[in-house]
Amino acid sequence: MFTGLYKVKSGEKDVPVYFCRVSKIPFNTVWPGHQRPIDQTEEAGFILLEAKDEVTLEITPSLSFKEALFRPLSKNITSEISGKTIKATFPIGHYSLECDDFHNALHIFIVPEKDYSKYKNAKNLLYYGEGEHRVGTTEITSDTVVYVDKGARLYGNFIAENAENIAFVGHGIIDGSWEKRTAKTESAPDDEGNFAIGAMRIYESKNIVVDGITFMDSACWTQTFYHCENIEINDIRHIGMWRYNADGIDIINCKNVHIKNSFFRNFDDIIVPNGRKQWEDEVTENLYVENCVMWCDWGRTLELGAITQASEIRNIHYKNLDLIHNMHGAMSLQNRVFADAHDVLYEDIRVEYDKNCLEPKYQASDDSVYTGKAGYMAPLFHAWIYPLPRVEGTGRYGKNHDVLLKDIKIYVDDGLGTPPVIISGKDEEHKSYDITFKNIYINGKKIEALSELSPEIGPYAENICLE
Repeated sequence: MFTGLYKVKSGEKDVPVYFCRVSKIPFNTVWPGHQRPIDQTEEAGFILLEAKDEVTLEITPSLSFKEALFRPLSKNITSEISGKTIKATFPIGHYSLECDDFHNALHIFIVPEKDYSKYKNAKNLLYYGEGEHRVGTTEITSDTVVYVDKGARLYGNFIAENAENIAFVGHGIIDGSWEKRTAKTESAPDDEGNFAIGAMRIYESKNIVVDGITFMDSACWTQTFYHCENIEINDIRHIGMWRYNADGIDIINCKNVHIKNSFFRNFDDIIVPNGRKQWEDEVTENLYVENCVMWCDWGRTLELGAITQASEIRNIHYKNLDLIHNMHGAMSLQNRVFADAHDVLYEDIRVEYDKNCLEPKYQASDDSVYTGKAGYMAPLFHAWIYPLPRVEGTGRYGKNHDVLLKDIKIYVDDGLGTPPVIISGKDEEHKSYDITFKNIYINGKKIEALSELSPEIGPYAENICLE
């Protein structure tokens, strides 16, 4: 439950440092029927500290180090180092401490004090107080509150269908390490209805609140919402996600979703608006994501797609985000079915490029050896129309258009190049077009031409411009 990698003090008080398992290398494969090997992972730590205001911490790593770096870089956290102890002050927010490189990081979560007592008056209350609770899978109904209080660790997950007015609140932990994904449990339901659940699967529901929870070690997609409306997600954390397909939040044919003030470190795509066959004539719309910190160990950080089985995916707004580690793409429109994807705004986004970032590699077999090198740069932005095999030849493909990337600040370590921008379409009727870049900065310098990035503009990409 705890790790010896770090000792942390706040004044004279010791702060518990929790153990979490994270990905060590970006090495992945299509679900092989068994779980990812432990030797592809490593130990890390996190603290979860409630505060009214900024907090000064003294952090002593057990491993020797030469350099201590706090991310997000935009927060400008400075430190004093005395011997092996690092002293720094943190406003309320989410941070990582990386000593020399990203391995064995300390994740620092300073969260606002919050009174959840009003939820104790819920019509249907599932309350979990301090200590461990092993409950397995719970189906919940309308007007239910799941309250995981501070100091509680809940080994369980939740399913809801056709429910209204449900909430998951509290500063406790929902730990998915108990759930075992097997050869017959896919991340999405198979033809026989077998699937792994992750932390929560919510179907055809509305008026959903998730506030304060820390989610750990999901067996697959962590939080999945199918054809839901009115979802409010605030002040949550995803940490210790190392298993195959450990996505962050999958938003499938949903409307009116607001995600804010949260931290995500996932081993697959993090924020994923998309669609599925059951609701393919429906839209996915009105997603607003703001004031979050994201660390992607595999896949795409802000991923529209890849299963774009919806009539439209529209009105997607990302604002004030720190993307501190990225893999296959920081911002991505991967249109692989047939959605008309449009009106997507990326605003006030900071993207960090680390000289120690390892190149992602697919694992061809269980015997394959990881060969990736450091210095990898994920695409800054990637928009393409690349139909899945089951879609190819149908003639029904998607479009990507009316996309604006505005006020983007890129932090690049010395010795690295410029991040790629990759845009292409499918054919004359299915293009990526009207994509605008405005106020793009690299290490504080505003770019004057798209060529100052590393653009790869392919066929059927039109009106790609810098304002």
